[in-house]
Amino acid sequence: MTPRRTCIACRHVEARADLVSQNAVLQTLYAQVLLAMDARDEALEAMRTAYGLDRRAAERNGSDPANLMHWYRVLGRLFDASRTQEAEQFVMDVAGGAPDVHDHRWLAALWLRRGAEGTSRAIELLTLALEACPADRTGLVAELWNDMAQVRMVASDYPGAAEAYLRVVQTAPADASVRNNLAFLLVEYLDDPAQALPHAERAVELDSENASFLDTLGWIQFRMGEIDRARQTLLRSLDVQATAEAYLHLARVQMQAGEMERAEQSLRRGSELPADGKTEAEIGRLLDDMRTGRGAGQ
Repeated sequence: MTPRRTCIACRHVEARADLVSQNAVLQTLYAQVLLAMDARDEALEAMRTAYGLDRRAAERNGSDPANLMHWYRVLGRLFDASRTQEAEQFVMDVAGGAPDVHDHRWLAALWLRRGAEGTSRAIELLTLALEACPADRTGLVAELWNDMAQVRMVASDYPGAAEAYLRVVQTAPADASVRNNLAFLLVEYLDDPAQALPHAERAVELDSENASFLDTLGWIQFRMGEIDRARQTLLRSLDVQATAEAYLHLARVQMQAGEMERAEQSLRRGSELPADGKTEAEIGRLLDDMRTGRGAGQ
C-alpha cells in the first residue's frame, strides 16, 4: 500500500499538479520526494514522465536534454549499484529501446559505481556513445574520451587510458587538466617521462599558477635527470600551494643532490599536510630510512 503523502513538499506539488506535470526538473525533484517517502513505484512513474518531458523539450529546442545528468543521479538512488542492470533496463524502456549518446554516457557512469566490476560494461556503453556522437560535436567527443580515460584508469588499463587521453588532446588541445593527467599517467604508470614531458610543459604554459601542474612537471623533470630545473619547478609549485606530494618530490630531488638535511626538512613539512595513503606511506618510509642511515642510498 502506498504511504499517504502528508509532507509539505507533496502538498505543494499536488496543489500545482498542472505545472509539475509539464516540467522535467520538477518531476525529477518530485521523484526524489516520493523516494524519500518509500513510494518507489510512484517515484519511478515520475521519473518516466520527467524523461519524456526532457526529451520532447530537447527535440523542440534542437538541444541536448537539459535535465538528464540530474535525472541519472536520481535513478542511481532508485537502483543502487547492485541493481545497475535493472536501471539500464528501465532506461531502455523509457527510451523506447533506442537510448542515445547521452543515455549511453550516463549509464556508463552508473556502471562505474561498481568499481572494477563495472568497467567492462561502462567501456561498452562509452564506445556506443562515441559511435553515436556526431563528429562535429567536438566538445562532447572530448568529454566522452575523457570519461573513457577515467574508466580505463579504474580498470588498470593504463595504455588504454593514455590512448583515450591522447584522443582528448587531439580534440581539445587547450585543456590543461587533460594534458596534466596524461603527463602524470605516462610518467607514473607507464614509466615514460620523455613522452610525458611535452604534455606537462604545455599544461603549465596554459596555467602557470596551478600548483598541481607545476608539481607534475617538476617530477617529470627529475625523472629526466634535470635536477636543477626540477628543483626550481617544485619550489614554484610549493610557492603557489604547499602540498605533501610536492614536498615528497622536492625531497627526492634533494636526496639525489646529496642534500640530506634539506630533504629531511621537506619530508617533515610534507608529513604535516593532508596526503593520500600512497604519499603518506612513502614520506614515512623515507623518514624511517633516514633515521636508520639508509636514506643516502635511496
